[in-house]
This record gives sequence, C-alpha cells and structure tokens, in this order.
Amino acid sequence: MNLKARSDIHVIFELLEQLGDIRNLPQVAHLLLRFLKKTGGAGLAVYYSGGPAYEDQIFYETEERRIEASDLLRIYQSLRRSWRRYAGPHAQPNVGFPEPESEISESTFRYLWNRAGRGGVLLLRRPDGAVFNDEEGVHLKRLGGLSARILDMAQDYGVSERQVINDFLTGLNNRRYLDLQLPREIERARRFQSGFSLVLMDLDGFKGFNDTYGHRSGDRLLAKVGSVLSGSLRRIDVAARYGGDEFALILPETHPEPAKVLLRRIDDKIGGIAAEMGLPAVVGASFGVAYFPTDAATLEELVETADRRLYQAKEQRKAQNAATQGAVSS
Repeated sequence: MNLKARSDIHVIFELLEQLGDIRNLPQVAHLLLRFLKKTGGAGLAVYYSGGPAYEDQIFYETEERRIEASDLLRIYQSLRRSWRRYAGPHAQPNVGFPEPESEISESTFRYLWNRAGRGGVLLLRRPDGAVFNDEEGVHLKRLGGLSARILDMAQDYGVSERQVINDFLTGLNNRRYLDLQLPREIERARRFQSGFSLVLMDLDGFKGFNDTYGHRSGDRLLAKVGSVLSGSLRRIDVAARYGGDEFALILPETHPEPAKVLLRRIDDKIGGIAAEMGLPAVVGASFGVAYFPTDAATLEELVETADRRLYQAKEQRKAQNAATQGAVSS
C-alpha cells in the first residue's frame, strides 16, 4: 500500500492498535518491522541501544529469505558504525545529535535517534527496490519518530517489569509473567492468523537428585537448566519457570515438529548438567507440546492439551527407563 494514500493519523492509530499492550522489546521491534512492511515499505532492521548499562540489540525482518548469520553480522556492524558515528563510542545522557536525523539513499530510508543516551537506527526499504519519494519520506520520518518512542517505552517498561516477573533462581520469567503473556499470544495469533507452540516441561529424576544431594545442589541444577533454556531460544521466545521443577516455553510461529527438534537438543543439554556438576546422577526432561490454534481454540484447552501430553511423555519415559533397567539387570 502506498504511504501517501494514507493519513498519518490512520497509520499511527493502526500501529498502536496492533501493538496493544505488548511491552516486550524484541516483540515490539519485530511487530514494528512487520507493520512497516505492510504499510508500503519493508522493515529491514532495527538496531537499538538501551544505554551503557544494557546490551545493544538488533532485530531484523526480511521478505526474501531467512537472513544468514554472516549477513546479520554485516548489517549489525554497519548499523553500529552508523549509530556510533552520531552518538559517540560511549553514549552518555543528553549527548549525541539533538534531533533525529533521516535520509533516503536510493531505495533505503534510514532513521537515527538518540535521547538521553538511548537510541538506534531504523532501516526501511521497498520490496520492489523503488525509491521513496519526498512525500513518503515525510510520512516515514514521522513513523520513525513514533517507532523510536515506542521502543524506548518498551525498554523502560521492561526494566521495571523484570523486577517483578523474573524468577530469581533461574533468571527466567516467572509464572506471573507467563499468565500475562499467554493471553497476549492468543490475541496476536488470532490478529495475524498465525500460531505458536506452548511447551510444558518437567524434569525427570529431580526429586531423587534433591533427596540425594540436597536442596543447594538442586538449586544449582535448576539455575543451570534456566541457562540452557535461555541459551537455546530466540529473542522472541518466552521461557518461564512454571513452579518447582516445571517450566513453560512459548514459541511464536513455531509448529510442533520444529519445536520437537529444539526440545531434543534441550533434553540432551539438560542430561549433561549433573555430569558437569561432578555428580553421578541422571536428570532429564519430558515435554508436552500443544499448537494454537490447531490443537486448541482457547487458552484453557491449550494448557490442558500441553499438560496431558506432558503426562503422556513422562509415562513413556518411565516405561523406557524401566525397560532399560530390566535389560541391564538381566
């Protein structure tokens, strides 16, 4: 859709409506890029710097193909150079260019901002390679300013929210956050006619591990499980400690089969934690996967389905372990 055919008010209203109450910075960035693609340009990338105390982040969205790691690195380095050229190597509060800057180079629109030591670069381009005209550039600049404010707000909210939604032991999100996020994922999947996998996960052998080696060792193992989950997921995924030795994952736009491939890798890593701790124990994981909307029409049905499949997986694992022990003992 041509940008000049739409009013700024219309564009801004639609953007805010689609964002809803999303407050997660990676999800906000990806939704912004998807929205910009829909409105006539193609969101190429957002490079966001939350200030000296936070890790710089890059978010990207491409129509043509899944971006390769080498291409992502090249874009990241290019964006970083652009940002540092304006904000300096160590951005400090109120230092940098006073006003956002924008330019159109061939078919690419670039918007840079820096406020109170935070800022970033937004890159847009046309899918057909055509050049943005001046009128469209004015609209894009206004939309870039709105996008910058939304990203800053998401960063601010994330800092305060993490203090009450994080599980201190594992570093993951807690049950409260999961209960808040699941309805949002349902709404977003319905809005965009997409889907997501909900994974419920339970540790196998953890009670025996705790009884044998004590709760302090059990806490160390849970913390390592949290690290495994954090290191195995994308930025847009959600990992939460559901309670005790139970965990939950939300995998947007991921069907059950690729989800199961990921879960097998996670299970392998968890299976090696006890050995890393120098303890002769075996702790694994069982998983129950349910996909919205194929497996369930409501949130309650989705959770029930995932929970039922988790129970089935645990029973299958017990049977396999029993069979293995019987074979060994005989």
